[in-house]
Amino acid sequence: MGYHLVVFEETAVPNNYKDFLEWFKKQLEGNEGHGYDDPSISSKSLQGWFREIIKTYPQAKGPYALSDDKLAQLKEKYEDDSITDYFIGKNIILGDFTHSSFGKGVHEVVEKLAKKFEVGFFEPYEDKVILHTGEIIKLLFLK
Repeated sequence: MGYHLVVFEETAVPNNYKDFLEWFKKQLEGNEGHGYDDPSISSKSLQGWFREIIKTYPQAKGPYALSDDKLAQLKEKYEDDSITDYFIGKNIILGDFTHSSFGKGVHEVVEKLAKKFEVGFFEPYEDKVILHTGEIIKLLFLK
């Protein structure tokens, strides 16, 4: 299990933290009737975010995954830190980043691109939901 960071279409989410967490759990059930590795089913903003993030954190599997040769070169050069699994829904993309990539600034890259493409940012380990405007929905963890 890696370090999860999430971006989402802001117009699709509830505006309070408790309802947001319920929405988030439902997204991860995978009941949208499509595969979960192709960004073409996502909003234009999420597609833009995805195209940009994979330049630094390439997709491990799916239509934008690197060829075996390129993947081997990348693993050799970067010690496999940047290869990332993505769970892609209509209104959400969850990146399963390596723990070592966290120490190399992945959080900042994901958040910066979220602002650029005007999508929300969720860091489950911090219980922090940030809209692209910088507004924080709630920081308090609810059990």
